[in-house]
Amino acid sequence: MKSRVNRGRLGKAFESEIRRSIEYAKKERYGKRLWGERWPDSRALRLFIKGGGVKAPADFVLCFRGLLIALECKSTHQKSFPLRNLTTEQQDALSAISEAGGRSYVVISYRKRGSSVTYAIDIAL
Repeated sequence: MKSRVNRGRLGKAFESEIRRSIEYAKKERYGKRLWGERWPDSRALRLFIKGGGVKAPADFVLCFRGLLIALECKSTHQKSFPLRNLTTEQQDALSAISEAGGRSYVVISYRKRGSSVTYAIDIAL
């Protein structure tokens, strides 16, 4: 089993890939029609906010032509990723965004040595 540190690095590398893709899309394709930001992890926020009660709704929040889009990024070496592995807070935030008219996705990267496959699962409840 991979250590928690290695799994964290895997996830951070995937989030960096998503961030670069968003930056590319803003610069080369959509310009001002696309806004997007990486939201800090609640762990990082706890360093600056007493009590650490602030939770990011997703890893990335985008606005494309007036549509709010939330992306929760997950990476795994396993053959599947059960959606029940999302925290209650993540499920609630993604559902609330979808119910309010936005779009929510869980973006899952399945990684094996030398290759990866990525899927975006629409959370429309």
